[in-house]
Amino acid sequence: MNVEINFLEKKKKRNVAPYLITFLSILFLSLVVGATFFQGKLISNEIADNTKEFTQLEASVSDYQGNLADQRNLAHLQKTVDKLLQNSFPTVSIYQDVLKLLENEDQLLYYQQNTQQQFVLETKFTNLDSVTVFISELLELTYVTDVHLDGVHLVEKGYEANLTVTFDETAVKKELSSNE
Repeated sequence: MNVEINFLEKKKKRNVAPYLITFLSILFLSLVVGATFFQGKLISNEIADNTKEFTQLEASVSDYQGNLADQRNLAHLQKTVDKLLQNSFPTVSIYQDVLKLLENEDQLLYYQQNTQQQFVLETKFTNLDSVTVFISELLELTYVTDVHLDGVHLVEKGYEANLTVTFDETAVKKELSSNE
């Protein structure tokens, strides 16, 4: 029989399982907290990027809507201008034609366009022959249909003639637009 003599104290076996489970639990919990923190950071960065992109898109949409509104306004203004040009009447051109027929611009004392087809003149002349020459020159204008002498008054240095001139509106527009 063999007898075993062991002078060393027997060490109790430690139970390592609780320490291992605790260490692994702490490690796992640290990994979960780290992953959660990392994902939170990624998500907040993505939100910040999306917010910037959204702001840029809003600005682009706002600019586009502004440009679209400007284009609509421009188209509307262009239509309005076209209508005005179609309905406008070249009064200034007629006035300039009348001034060209006079020897001196100071001879024209009064000019008023009464309707779309008639205007009234008050002019000053040195003699009656000048009045008749002026009337005949007015009648030579292609758009003038009639000249009515309303009256001639003797003044200190000549005569003042009141005239009513009737003209064809379409002929005026055609002639004066072709001259431009």
